[in-house]
Amino acid sequence: MARLHQGLVIIIGSILVSGSVSAQDLRFRVFFPPSESLARPMPPTGLTATSRSQEQRRESYRWIIDGLESKSDQEREKAAETLYIERREHSYEVVVIAPYLGDDNEIVQAWISSVLLDMANSNPFNRQMLFSYSQAIRSLHQRTANPIVRANCLGLLSHTTNDFDEIEELVLDAIVTGTYQEAYNAVLAVELFSPRSISIFLAIVGRLEEGLEHGFSGDMERAMVAIAQALSASAETYYADRLEEGAAVLAARGTARRSAAFIAAAAQDIRGNYEKLSSTPSASTANQIISYTLHDSLSIATFAGEKVAVNGIDIPELLLDTDHRVVEYLGTTSPFDDGLNTIEQIGFRSKVTIWLEDGLIRKFDNPYQNSYALIVAIDNYESLTSGYDDLGKMFENAELLIKELERKGFPRENILTLRDEEATSAAIETHLKEFWRGGKHADADRLLFYFGGHGDYTTIGMNPNESNGVLITADYDPVRPTSTGLLMEDLTFRHFRNIVSNHVVMLIDACSAGLALPRFQSTDAQAAKLGRFKKYVVLRNELDRPARNILVAGTGEQRALYSDGGIFTTAVVEALAGKADMNDDRIVDFDELAIAVTDMVRTRAADVGVNQEPAAFKATKYGKGNVLFFDQ
Repeated sequence: MARLHQGLVIIIGSILVSGSVSAQDLRFRVFFPPSESLARPMPPTGLTATSRSQEQRRESYRWIIDGLESKSDQEREKAAETLYIERREHSYEVVVIAPYLGDDNEIVQAWISSVLLDMANSNPFNRQMLFSYSQAIRSLHQRTANPIVRANCLGLLSHTTNDFDEIEELVLDAIVTGTYQEAYNAVLAVELFSPRSISIFLAIVGRLEEGLEHGFSGDMERAMVAIAQALSASAETYYADRLEEGAAVLAARGTARRSAAFIAAAAQDIRGNYEKLSSTPSASTANQIISYTLHDSLSIATFAGEKVAVNGIDIPELLLDTDHRVVEYLGTTSPFDDGLNTIEQIGFRSKVTIWLEDGLIRKFDNPYQNSYALIVAIDNYESLTSGYDDLGKMFENAELLIKELERKGFPRENILTLRDEEATSAAIETHLKEFWRGGKHADADRLLFYFGGHGDYTTIGMNPNESNGVLITADYDPVRPTSTGLLMEDLTFRHFRNIVSNHVVMLIDACSAGLALPRFQSTDAQAAKLGRFKKYVVLRNELDRPARNILVAGTGEQRALYSDGGIFTTAVVEALAGKADMNDDRIVDFDELAIAVTDMVRTRAADVGVNQEPAAFKATKYGKGNVLFFDQ
């Protein structure tokens, strides 16, 4: 076996060397807009005739440059496309073309980025000239949602950096959530740099497993081999496990057995390195040196105190390699958890939140600077005119929810409460409108709305088969249900549309609450998938994207069980306190919250012979993100 193993390494290693690429010869794929996607007529193409005279070419050059300066979108689009068509006929310089990346027209951006990427692919001098425009390219990549432009920018950024760390997050993001165009050039960047990144390796494996190759599976395979080769000198058995999983995926495809064998051999090299390391005599067999690399976002001074508390537990002094920005810890197990951690120097009041992933520690800045909650709870219905029975402990449970929200970064002064007779439909409407554009709290970046009380449904108009859920507020009048109660449809359409907070989540503990959810897309994700460790770049995407999430106590017109204040609210509090953290990263996202609450409510209701099934949905029309909760 050893002889076969060495042979595989030599054979495939030689293939890698002979077929390797460098910043000088790698050609990223140039993407440009298909003609059918253009909003305006295509420019004339007669200018590309090979028989044109030198004077005609000069005239065309001047027309293109003048056209790019035009105030007319149509003229600039024509000029930009003609520039791409005739890019080989004129001696364009990067300094002439690159400034037009700042055009605010998406079609112009696509053609200009295509021209520049083609120039970078074909000429090393152009790549050098593009270095001074790397910030402009990154800015365009950040502000555009166009996959063609983003893919071209990825290729340009790969050409204009010598340090993969500068583009690692962009590459990982493109592979995990990007379109095939973005993923294509991201994978080529991995081939180019051969990074020691197990995160990117796993992202490529995930894309292959989901069948998202789109004709570049060969490049994905070569990128996986490049990473395996870079990792083979390490002694981390975690890397070996992941490489073997990736090798199994390739082997199952049948067309990548040679690459699968190389990756499996790299995993065996890692295991061999680990065995050599662990068999080396040391002064103490109980302890080991555990090393972490610091991301540029984090100062090494954070760890320089005599004693440091990690997640509230005091640990001995950490060893610091300031030159290489490495933190070492001598012990039997790591004091840090994968995911979110808090660091505090003993004797100082400052606390830093960090994120640990694949041995890299980076600063985790609080994404929510201005969180608000509106908590509505009604117990005493009989004293009102609604005709509904009293409920018990709804406000008591709401207080438990408030305490948990405070731990999750909602300042007590930003938690608004309406109780019993205060909770009129007019008061709730007024408070919710304060989060609309121009409202008192329009600067909120995260808003949680909770309602605990009775819910019912009423027919709409003259159609007896069409029902609308209504929350029974303090001023509810059954004779005028739609004008006195709080319509669930208003919450999930009118308020979802007008509230300007980036992240909004609604929790409704009421009967018939499922009627709040017409035509929404379910978040019925599998718990096993949620149990996987979520990468930093994925979390960042969740935070960047708008979120309109809603979790209700029951499906459709189902009645909710109000035992000791509502089993739904109790489940929400327990889930936020940690029971929903399926992947142990100290963060609870909406998907995890939904799965945990559904499981707890369904089980507890069944124990007393009741069928209650919470429902969780995302209003994807307004945003596909997840609201996050974590201790702060």
